[in-house]
Amino acid sequence: MSRYRIETGTVSGDEFRPGPFHDAVNAASVAQAVEAVRPVLAEGGFTPDWGDHARVLDAEKREVARVALTPEFWAH
Repeated sequence: MSRYRIETGTVSGDEFRPGPFHDAVNAASVAQAVEAVRPVLAEGGFTPDWGDHARVLDAEKREVARVALTPEFWAH
């Protein structure tokens, strides 16, 4: 298991601007950490002012995934 950080924010070009929400999850892989984004945000009470993207950071705080918080994202 590894520790991953999930952050919300906005994207301008390639730049990610962190928003107000962040949480951490333990996961066996990056894929599992990405799968955790939707439930973590939902349990945290997600509101649109948190941003239009979420990103997953590894233990060294390197971005390993970025997810657009589109209607399709929430529909799955």
